[in-house]
Amino acid sequence: MKVGFIGTGRMGQAMARRLLDAGHDVAVYNRTRDKTKALADAGAKVLGSIGEACIFAAERTASASFASSSHGTPKRARSWSRRPCWAGPKW
Repeated sequence: MKVGFIGTGRMGQAMARRLLDAGHDVAVYNRTRDKTKALADAGAKVLGSIGEACIFAAERTASASFASSSHGTPKRARSWSRRPCWAGPKW
């Protein structure tokens, strides 16, 4: 499965790492790029924007694809959810 993961703080790191360990194709984006290093070392592709995460997850393959996000606070989650899908594909 292809997973575009947005937010790699404490919870996002753990979730993305489990997906990598299970053999899934994972790409990650975090506004603080340093927080993606451990996942990159484990095999995740590091993306430069939220839009890239949406596009990565939307690429059609034989297996399911999805984008997931993890935010530290409700305020951050609200700020991300108000953005358009960052020039990603139209669903």
